[in-house]
Amino acid sequence: MRKQVEPVRSDGVVDLSGGQTRNLIVMVPGLGESGFGFEPLMHELAAETGRGILLIDSPRWGGERDPSGLYPLPLQRLANNIATRLQARGVSGATGIFHSMGGMTGLMAAHEHPELFERVVIVCGAGFVPEEQFMRLMRAVSRKSLQSMVSCLRHASQNVRWATLRGLIDGAVYIGANPWRAITEGRAVAQYSETGQLMQRVEEKGVEVYVVLARDDVLFALETVQQALAHLPRERLIVVDGVHDLQYDVEALVTALQKHNLI
Repeated sequence: MRKQVEPVRSDGVVDLSGGQTRNLIVMVPGLGESGFGFEPLMHELAAETGRGILLIDSPRWGGERDPSGLYPLPLQRLANNIATRLQARGVSGATGIFHSMGGMTGLMAAHEHPELFERVVIVCGAGFVPEEQFMRLMRAVSRKSLQSMVSCLRHASQNVRWATLRGLIDGAVYIGANPWRAITEGRAVAQYSETGQLMQRVEEKGVEVYVVLARDDVLFALETVQQALAHLPRERLIVVDGVHDLQYDVEALVTALQKHNLI
């Protein structure tokens, strides 16, 4: 049986690329998440595609302001971190798989540096809920976290259970370490809420953009996302049935990506 290669962690990057710089899959987690919770997905993608995988972890501080001034500062900091890490490794033409708030910051990086990506796939992405619904969104996040834990303990494999638990712990630690930072970043997403328009601008720069959404996602209603994507071709939205948390339901997400030839 082939031994599973463990990723290398260095300078905010979880590296399972084997030194590749072309045809990579680049993953970006959401608010407060870390690479530990996404390791089962990284390994499955590597096994199914034979491609190198990089995950760009969220910086806990620092970052330079984007000179374009298009986006709120907390999001600019995260987007710049993605671009800087990829540029330092000579990456180009990658497939981006971005989760939640990572969907927004990854899109920003693709908009400013389209040469880095051939296509991007947003998994249950943020930025579809307007600011006036921010508190409702925060309550839904709490409910979804509990839902994830219960569902995972009932049905998931040991690896996915650990990944889910680790992801929830990471989020709690991230928020607890600096609640003001977490609230500021979350509110920046709600204030911007232009993921649909940003997707169109990224496509205009030659990067294909797709959204993969669980039909029963409690954070982002299907109708809301459909309205935000009305100006894009219908096939850009991929809806998966029977799944609450695609980032942890590795089999369901990888199957959806393969079915639509996105990896």
